[in-house]
Amino acid sequence: MITAFLSVVSRSSSPAQSCRITAPAGAPATLGYRLLETGSSNVVGPQDPLFDIPNGGSLSFVLAMTPVSQTGAQGFEFVPVITCENASLDPIVGVNSVLLTIGAAPGPDILSISATPSGDGVIRIPGPGRTQFMTAAAINIGAGDGSAGAGEVTLSTSVDTGSAVLPLSLELCQVNAASICITPRGSSVSSTMPANTPLYFAVFARDTSAGSGIPFDPANARVFMRFADTSGTIRSATSAAVTAPAASDLPEIGSSLPTGRWSVLRRNGETLTRSHAFVLRDGNVLISDEASQITELVPLETLGRFVMHGHDGVWTNTGLIRLGQAWAERDGEFWGIRDHRSDRAVSWSDMAGDYAIAAASGGITISASGGISGSLAGCIVSGQGHAPNAGAPGLLDASITLMSCSLSGHYQAVMDLPANENGAAALVIAGEASGWRLVAD
Repeated sequence: MITAFLSVVSRSSSPAQSCRITAPAGAPATLGYRLLETGSSNVVGPQDPLFDIPNGGSLSFVLAMTPVSQTGAQGFEFVPVITCENASLDPIVGVNSVLLTIGAAPGPDILSISATPSGDGVIRIPGPGRTQFMTAAAINIGAGDGSAGAGEVTLSTSVDTGSAVLPLSLELCQVNAASICITPRGSSVSSTMPANTPLYFAVFARDTSAGSGIPFDPANARVFMRFADTSGTIRSATSAAVTAPAASDLPEIGSSLPTGRWSVLRRNGETLTRSHAFVLRDGNVLISDEASQITELVPLETLGRFVMHGHDGVWTNTGLIRLGQAWAERDGEFWGIRDHRSDRAVSWSDMAGDYAIAAASGGITISASGGISGSLAGCIVSGQGHAPNAGAPGLLDASITLMSCSLSGHYQAVMDLPANENGAAALVIAGEASGWRLVAD
């Protein structure tokens, strides 16, 4: 017997009356169902009851499917038929269906589940030619397929759009716990799945509609991941809806880039590195990568836009800062959101003290009034902190001059506040020639 949970929801405009659930025509299994007690998994009432649902209400059931025949390699999409005196359910494969694979002998029983960045089961591609992703986990709780060790499955994972033809380029890979691809991207990937051990995958969906977009149609516009064993029998499938805005419907670029600290993920080779973007009061963007000590200053070209390493950077009115593609696939690209530390009121007196950088000569002192002095990389340093920014009281920035050295010139600086009281503040300095990150002694 195969079991599944089902929830039935009535539309808000009218109740659903005298409803029942039956098996679809040609199903390889019979169907029985029981009502579940509200808020629990306990069954109540008789077998296969007629039921009513009030306006906007819902009821949950446990389904019991008893096999009566075997299925082919593609399995059978079991879509429970829900009929009422005044309504019926429109089936959506991948949403209110159960993929059944029934054989003569015990075989793999693979469970899979997918997720999207938006958390709503929709791959929301941000614009024409852009890329978004979905992830999935799969685990075998059944027998092996006989191709490898005991309980193991030689798993073939593929991606497609079902019966719909969509303007998409799809690639997938197996990923590790850090969400890094450990296999080449392609239309399918082969893996050895140990018993009771989950494997993780990512699908990259790129819009190829040339600006026409992909309308939001969850019933028909979907991306499917399918998991087959060594015989080619599909043992599990999971899916997500997909949509992409038309060029004419894209959200407008923000009219200005809000000042403050932004927490971003930045591409560095095969990894995404946590970095910081500081939007200064003059509109410039200062980037600091704490792990690799990279510090750069990026001038804005127009309001809401900037350019860095040949990549286009934007701030949108949805509150996202981004350089390059959504998944940050090329070195230097990043995306992120505004950090709450921008709103923590601080003063220069809170930051007063000595600051130094590892493996570099000299050091810098900040006075309680924001005066900045010292030496750095063979240069004499002099500067003055600005008054706190009204729009971002946690953003303390300063103008600094380096003198009597090959790196002489005007620089900008900002204080990077610690994430917690046990952390140390840092002074981040950047200009066209170079940049540094100095940590409080």
